Amino acid sequence: MLSVIYKKIRLPAVNAFALLVPIVGQAAELLPLSSPADHIVQQEQQRLLEQRRQQQDVERERTRQAPKKEQAKTDYSASNVCFDISDIDLNGVSLLPVSDFSSLLQSYRQRCLGSKELNQLLQAITQHYFNKGYVTSRAYLPQQNLADGSLTIEVVEGVVQSVKRATDNTVDSEVDEEGFAGLFFHVADQPLNLRDLEQNLEQINRLRSYRATMQLLPGDEAGSSVVMIEQDRDKPWQLTGQVNNSGQPSTGEIQQQVMLGWDSPLGLYDYGYLSYQGDNKHKNSGKMSKSVSGHWDVPLGYWNVLVDASRFKYSSVVHSDVRAFTTTGVSNSQQLTVQRILARDGDSKLRVEGSLQRKDSKNYMAGVLLQNSSRTLAIASLGINHEQYFSGGGLLLSALSYQRGLDAFDSPDDDDNRDRYAPKAQFDSYGGSLEWRQPFRIGELGGQYRTRLVGQYSEDELFGSEQISIGGQYTVRGYKGNSLSGDSGGYWRNDVSLDIATPFGGPWLTRLSPFIGLDTGYVRSVFIDGDKYPRLSGWATGVNANGQHWAATLQWSQPIKAPRYMRDTGEQFEFSVSLFL
Repeated sequence: MLSVIYKKIRLPAVNAFALLVPIVGQAAELLPLSSPADHIVQQEQQRLLEQRRQQQDVERERTRQAPKKEQAKTDYSASNVCFDISDIDLNGVSLLPVSDFSSLLQSYRQRCLGSKELNQLLQAITQHYFNKGYVTSRAYLPQQNLADGSLTIEVVEGVVQSVKRATDNTVDSEVDEEGFAGLFFHVADQPLNLRDLEQNLEQINRLRSYRATMQLLPGDEAGSSVVMIEQDRDKPWQLTGQVNNSGQPSTGEIQQQVMLGWDSPLGLYDYGYLSYQGDNKHKNSGKMSKSVSGHWDVPLGYWNVLVDASRFKYSSVVHSDVRAFTTTGVSNSQQLTVQRILARDGDSKLRVEGSLQRKDSKNYMAGVLLQNSSRTLAIASLGINHEQYFSGGGLLLSALSYQRGLDAFDSPDDDDNRDRYAPKAQFDSYGGSLEWRQPFRIGELGGQYRTRLVGQYSEDELFGSEQISIGGQYTVRGYKGNSLSGDSGGYWRNDVSLDIATPFGGPWLTRLSPFIGLDTGYVRSVFIDGDKYPRLSGWATGVNANGQHWAATLQWSQPIKAPRYMRDTGEQFEFSVSLFL
């Protein structure tokens, strides 16, 4: 993102004094000014030279009749002229703490400063603003007399005069104009900080069909800039179809999924999708699973508001010694999430979020409601996420979260249940994750090492939906349809992949990425004695393939170590094939 931004920036001229160009020529020649420091220096040089000429005239008149002695030559060139500075005042600083410049200014006090040193000081102040994102703020020297040893530096802090969108014939609706204004509402008439502009460009470019860049153009007043946003847009919708074997044998292993995504459906740079997934192939045998989900995300500067809803239904057959029973169930979930970027710079981003979720599930056997496994839960969550980029391409992702079960939205009150072994609806749990991604090269091949650690801790007995589960494609591979759950636990995943750009196939096959992975994990439950820390480990290998309108994953996995009481699933093969329109 930064490379795109910097290519498009044209910094506005603050005024003539803001041009920090080193001095050229000698002061005796009085060449045209090339910097504010030169201007001040030249004024002082002229005053001193005039004063010295007067002193020399008096001295010559006084010594005209005196015996002649050999005089030492004095060089008054610019390179030898400096000014004793005992005090430095910095004016116009409001965006940064003045203490940021204390050590810098102190290092220039009680020194004899020439034009070179003055320019270095101005550049250091301006660079500090630049490093903080204030890329159009400038330090300069006003006209002044340095004879008393006092130096005054003025700072013009850049501001955004206005934010405009370049003419774009593909996006010209009034609704979209309102969305543009809403996205940049916190930028206009405010100090120009590159991080604010990066944030808004990122909000636009998070949408698949948008490509936005920006230019900084000079404003009408000194220090002001016009931010010009240029954006291109492709078709706003994308239709995705997928077939995979991620389902459970008891409810249907082969799953079909259809998803329709839409960029900016309300013209607010928002995003939404609707998704359906199911397997009705085994409906006649009593096996069935299907789900419908929806998502909507709208940005507002450093804020994002997300709304999610889903509904899941299943049917399976349980065999006993006497007869077979049909079990069915339905689950509904609604969630509201608010996210806020707290801080960002060129290498990192810090985000906090809060959410409120309601879960409602009902399970039946032979048409009779199972009270113990049917519940309504209300959950409030708080989380903090950090992204840190490193030289060499490394990326560190870290997250912490806290979940609290609420006595609200028809959730049961734990005070009404005196069974200490019963799961709690008003629970506390803590989660965290740490992930490192490191690219590498082997000859002409690129690749990536990725390691991820996920954990959860709770001192409460949790319902199954809130427990941490290990075993499966997204936790510990090699255990499809066979997992362990607990109130606390964690897992560790490791992957090494290669990225092969195929010289054949054209748009039909653009990339192959073989991979190998090793996973391990454990769980713990509060009131279970004996083997409190059952562990799983497994490994997998496979390949990801991509074309212009399709993607596929083939994976072979195998268990390594599991508790003796777990069913041995043996070798497993998993696949998914997706088509994009």
